[in-house]
Amino acid sequence: MQPYMVGFRPAGSRPVPRRQWEAALPRQPRSLCSRLPGCDVYQDEEVAGFEAFRSLTSGPEHGVIKAKLVKIAGAVRYLVQWGVVPPGGGTPASWTTLPIAQVRSATTIAGLTPATTYVFQARAVTPNGYTGWSDPIIRVAL
Repeated sequence: MQPYMVGFRPAGSRPVPRRQWEAALPRQPRSLCSRLPGCDVYQDEEVAGFEAFRSLTSGPEHGVIKAKLVKIAGAVRYLVQWGVVPPGGGTPASWTTLPIAQVRSATTIAGLTPATTYVFQARAVTPNGYTGWSDPIIRVAL
């Protein structure tokens, strides 16, 4: 069994690369994290980016993306986040997060601005905490 990891990030910010802010603990510190903003608990094997999207395609209407996630063993639900890629690239100024209960069918992400570039990521919620965010995928809303 891998050790549990705990990390911190400024409230409301996007997580920084985990190796810059993590510490290994012999057991899960869930009670610690329940009281501290920005605390994130995960197991070491969950840290690396992963392929979370089975597909990420344009929907039947303008401003819609259909996201189909890969099932992660032990996941009780999933989170998908997306944000507008700023001109010239970089990290989005803000993120929208959508909880997803199951991955059997594609999830509709609506209300996107056509001809705008977005970055998408996903993570699983497990009984042990959160996985790391998936590798980012960039798509243009049509």
